[in-house]
Amino acid sequence: MEEGSGKSQDFAVLIKDIFSRVSSLSQHSQKLNSDKNSYMDLKLNLLLNYFVLFSSKLTKDVSGDNKDDLTKSLIKHKCFVERLKPLDHKLQYQLDKIAQGNVDEDFKLKPNPNGMDTQLTVNEKPGIYKPPKLQAAIFTDKTKKSERDEERLKKKLARSSLVKSLKDELDDNPMEIKSGRNKRLKEIEDMQKKFEEENFVRIQLSKKDKKVRRKLERQDDNEDEMEDVGALMKLMKSDKKKLDQSLNYKRKKMKFREEDD
Repeated sequence: MEEGSGKSQDFAVLIKDIFSRVSSLSQHSQKLNSDKNSYMDLKLNLLLNYFVLFSSKLTKDVSGDNKDDLTKSLIKHKCFVERLKPLDHKLQYQLDKIAQGNVDEDFKLKPNPNGMDTQLTVNEKPGIYKPPKLQAAIFTDKTKKSERDEERLKKKLARSSLVKSLKDELDDNPMEIKSGRNKRLKEIEDMQKKFEEENFVRIQLSKKDKKVRRKLERQDDNEDEMEDVGALMKLMKSDKKKLDQSLNYKRKKMKFREEDD
């Protein structure tokens, strides 16, 4: 009996504590309701009803009154409270602002121009921008323009289709097949692709369109070959000029030796 009376006293203390918490929540709910905060009002009303049902169930369990089973109501209110958790996560910042009241914070939702320190006074004049003084860079490339042009031609020929085709014929490696497109043909293909993706329709080319496309492809191949041949001829002329200069130098040198002898 003494053990049962001790437990009942503990339950009574717990119930008083719950009622005190419920009363404080009720006052806070009335204050928020005056500010027309419907979400917080709904949430606090659910919590109040849940605590009231929970305290009533504890009281009935202590007194031994099992006429009205409040378990279903407790489960229902518990489900409602659990449903509000995703909304609490989304509104966490706004809820913290409401709970803190008028406490000043450094973090704001929008910038505060009045807090900037770059404002000019009445007597202060705006300064004139002066670019930083940099030391002049010295051009150290001592190669001649003809040598640079020749080097550029060699690099262009190294990437040309003519030299690659000659290299593939002399090499034993498997042939790599590539296809190029000129600017006009690429624009047509891009426009066709964009139209098909936006309208979900496949464009059927007519015989005339196919003929124009084949003509552009052949023109692209011919232009590449002509550019490669032109670059090769320029390089051969440059090499021939160098060879003639070296031969003339050797002839003059041999002539001077013969005159000295």
